[in-house]
Amino acid sequence: MMIFAALCGGAFAFTMVLWATGFGSISVEASARLGRLRNPTEVNVAAGGPSLRKRGAVRLGGINLISGGMAAKWVTDLERAGLSLKVREYLILRVVVGIVLTALGLSFSPIPQLAFLLFPVGFLAVGFWVKRRMGSRRRKLEAQLVEMLQMLSSGLRAGFGLIQSL
Repeated sequence: MMIFAALCGGAFAFTMVLWATGFGSISVEASARLGRLRNPTEVNVAAGGPSLRKRGAVRLGGINLISGGMAAKWVTDLERAGLSLKVREYLILRVVVGIVLTALGLSFSPIPQLAFLLFPVGFLAVGFWVKRRMGSRRRKLEAQLVEMLQMLSSGLRAGFGLIQSL
């Protein structure tokens, strides 16, 4: 009976992970946009015509978890930090780190109620880590910029064109 319960729990967890990541789902909005593009005579010109650009909101079960503006900001931050995560993966990472810290707090804390304060700490710690990576990359770029400008100016003084000196 315990083995059956463990298998059911594992199957449920696996299914929830697939559902949370959007594996195999077809977006209703994307299908509607494709339908409008296939039939250009039905396009409402007053509404601005067909738009292929989709806001990057993170949705779970029809509920917006992260707005499009916040998702766009996260995309920019992840690119600046040099991470190849998607917004949904980044959100899942933040939540998982919060849950792991809460679980560790529950198992090691003498006051279990205080362990639930570790969830926001874990959630915000991932954001802090990304900001530190952004700063580190910015400092490395700034350190290389002076040398690159010196090489560029030397090449231009030597009579090379801008493309050649680059």
